[in-house]
Formats: sequence, C-alpha cells, structure tokens
Amino acid sequence: ELGELVLAEARAGLRPAAPDGRPALGEDPADGLVWAVGGFRHGILFTPLVAEALAALLAGGQAPHVLEPFAPERFPEARPVAASAAGG
Repeated sequence: ELGELVLAEARAGLRPAAPDGRPALGEDPADGLVWAVGGFRHGILFTPLVAEALAALLAGGQAPHVLEPFAPERFPEARPVAASAAGG
C-alpha cells in the first residue's frame, strides 16, 4: 500500500529570487566575492549572457556596463558572513 511506504527523501525545486526581482550579478565590495544569483525562473535562460559578462569581469577586473543594474551593492544589508564578522 502506498500509505505504508516510508519517505526516504524530499526535494524542492526552489528558484532563488532577489527582493527586487532582478538577479544580483557582479563583484561584491568584499574582496574576492562575485555574485551570480537570483535569476529566478529566467536564470537558466540568462546563463550564456551572465557567463560572458562575469568572464569579462574576472578577466579584466572591470565590470561590463551591462552588469550595472544588477550590482550587488543595491543590497547593502546582504553582506558576506566574513565581512559582517569583521565589522564590514
């Protein structure tokens, strides 16, 4: 009987989204951290463009202008744990 089976595992296909509905892409003010999160259901579709823009950022150290509207700085409350612990 189905009712007698034991649940071995459960998964949720959650799609992370930023509070303003736009992904967070680009370099964080904390050294060495690059964001590429919050694409929600469009994240998979944006992957080639995001990869190209972040590769340019990582290769040249300068964020392409296309990333400006998605800069992580728009979330000042979202600081990495290390920066928060260090008083950053």
